Amino acid sequence: MKRYIILITVFLFVLSTAVFADETDFNVVVETKTAKPGDTVEIAVKLENNTGILAMHFDVEYDREKLELVSCKDKKLLEGGFFSQTTDAYPYVMLWTSAAHTNFTDDGTLAVLTFKVRNNSKSGTAFINLAYEPENIFDVELNNVDIKVQNGGIKIQSDKKIYSSGTGSSSASITPPKPATTPDPQPDTEDKQQAETEINNSIFMTIGKKEATVFGETKTNDVAPVLFNNRTMFPARFIAEALGANVFWTEDFPDVVRITKDSTEIIIRIGDANAYLNGKPVTLDAPAYIENNRTFAPLRFIAESLNAKVVWYNDEQKVEIIK
Repeated sequence: MKRYIILITVFLFVLSTAVFADETDFNVVVETKTAKPGDTVEIAVKLENNTGILAMHFDVEYDREKLELVSCKDKKLLEGGFFSQTTDAYPYVMLWTSAAHTNFTDDGTLAVLTFKVRNNSKSGTAFINLAYEPENIFDVELNNVDIKVQNGGIKIQSDKKIYSSGTGSSSASITPPKPATTPDPQPDTEDKQQAETEINNSIFMTIGKKEATVFGETKTNDVAPVLFNNRTMFPARFIAEALGANVFWTEDFPDVVRITKDSTEIIIRIGDANAYLNGKPVTLDAPAYIENNRTFAPLRFIAESLNAKVVWYNDEQKVEIIK
């Protein structure tokens, strides 16, 4: 008992000091399954390539419009499991603080999450994510462990009418929002003056116009940027690739956009108020939506996540992205 108290005390101390260790190949994987509305589905959370772990803390985030969390069972791969007392808690917390004095190196199933697919769910992917802070995962030597989480979900097959994702696959249905008429004024005179001398490092786009100037070169897109919730929305692929990022869609997750550049990963889901930047949730001013077979996403969020600067010129209804 004395040893347990000491280790828990050390655990809380490490959370506050956040001592970081070298990167490892430790991985946590959330299972992906297929189901129909009304089905109950078990999703395993698995530990792979375990290099030794003492404690970790995950917040389980999922599509609550499509899924209901029924239960969560600790599979006792690690000791000292503390979970949320009720499945109504959101996010649902899974915490392990092992009282053992030696490393655990076994792979296997950490927990099993049981979800019910809501009866009114349309076809598409209901996401299941594990959000975490790096300082909340460490080994018995009290070094933080840098992990990689592969999130999963439930692919829902329904007969309900859906939108096309633009890739030939089905995606979640969402009604395209009506564009707003005016944005929040965000003028920046100094930035504008500086940008005029750095046109070759900038992307210029005007609301309602398909033509854009990309680093001094005029390009024409098949759709124009629009305003929604006073925010500029534009096809995710165009702006991400212009900034040197890679954009991915998959048949397994047709309503999910994944954008990567160097060590940055952005996950955007159609209709979701949250996006994920390097595994951490970020609340969007306007959710992504599909219109004319194109995924429209908040331009500022994507650009700034890729280390670009965004300047809005209210009088001209123009936006500039400075790389």
